[in-house]
Amino acid sequence: MIDQAFAALDADQPAEALRILGGLSHAEPDHSRILGGMAQAYLALGHVEEARALLADIPADKANDPAIMKAQAALELADLAKEVGDLDSLEAAHRAQPDDHQARFDLARALAAYQRPEEAAEHLIAIISTDRDWNEGAARAALLKLFESKGPTDPFTLRWRRRLSSVLFS
Repeated sequence: MIDQAFAALDADQPAEALRILGGLSHAEPDHSRILGGMAQAYLALGHVEEARALLADIPADKANDPAIMKAQAALELADLAKEVGDLDSLEAAHRAQPDDHQARFDLARALAAYQRPEEAAEHLIAIISTDRDWNEGAARAALLKLFESKGPTDPFTLRWRRRLSSVLFS
């Protein structure tokens, strides 16, 4: 059943995933994969505070579970959406100064926060390829946070890790 719930999440059916996981959580209230999946489903439904409350109650010994870490990273991206500002003005700022790493970085963070990870990764890789140490490696750190929010085996993570490696080791 857990696999069905995660398949529903992957198929962009968070309500179905939450229904399944909610039922399973009654039998196993401390199962970290169930709790992490529920938090991810809440976030996908836009229920940020429910996800935050669920993650806040996770025992410390379960905090390093991959499902919990993935949900926590996704929550951080959701919180970032409150900070980053208007996407249109950030895109305009980047178009006006395409070589300005800060403008590109701000746009990438906004794109990540608004669930546009492919575009965000493209901008972050562009910064890394021209100045990998810019702002103490902020672009690489942001890209790694994106990977964490997707999970280590997600096709997005695998594809962009290869791109990052090719940039870093070329």
